[in-house]
Amino acid sequence: MSSDVKRHPVRGAFWGLLFGFGLFLILVGRKVVPLGTWAPFAIVMAGGVALNVLWAMFAPPRKAKPPKGYSALPLEPAAVPALEQGSVPPPLPPPAGNVPPAPLS
Repeated sequence: MSSDVKRHPVRGAFWGLLFGFGLFLILVGRKVVPLGTWAPFAIVMAGGVALNVLWAMFAPPRKAKPPKGYSALPLEPAAVPALEQGSVPPPLPPPAGNVPPAPLS
């Protein structure tokens, strides 16, 4: 297994464009930025791209996916001992939430 970490700056740039566009729409909707001006649009979009590319490059990586075909579940069910004819199964333990307190002695 390699200790190299995969980074995705292009994916970060794409999501930065979407983030910047959404942020610009919010700013226009809140009347912080007037509609039809290109300078604030470009600044917000560039800021979103820069923020997300930095996040894609320096954020903590996710846990690696297991290899294809790997399953954490066992392939065969665990063997359960069969009860003999006429035997009684052992009693179940009491539920954890309804355990009465131990008597004081």
